[in-house]
Amino acid sequence: MMIDYEGFENVNDQYMYCDFLVVPVLHKDTEAIEVKLPKGDWYQFEDNQKVFGDQTLTREINENEIPVYIKSGACIPMVENNELTLYLYGAKGTAVQNESINQSVEISWKNNELTKSPETIFGYETYKVEFIY
Repeated sequence: MMIDYEGFENVNDQYMYCDFLVVPVLHKDTEAIEVKLPKGDWYQFEDNQKVFGDQTLTREINENEIPVYIKSGACIPMVENNELTLYLYGAKGTAVQNESINQSVEISWKNNELTKSPETIFGYETYKVEFIY
């Protein structure tokens, strides 16, 4: 994390993977884990709950859970039932430049309709967009 965020030089039990902050559980029977969030807004991956950064929080965890947080501004493509959905975290219908997927995606509202550019992504001719904020 020290490469991505100043002040995290001694944090060695969590890491960034693209726009994901991953906090692996390192010991069996762990019931709670400390998460150090950098500045900015973050979203819990499993329920999209918004969490404010620049704090250390204690999070209770289940046996098979790995805490994952998504950085605000991220665009996460996911495929389910052969349908592509772009999840835009912290966006409210604005243009998004996504380095994680190496493709520029522009989302805007015109005449109460969602417009998307490009028309296809990863070979999918249609895709959904979900705004999470």
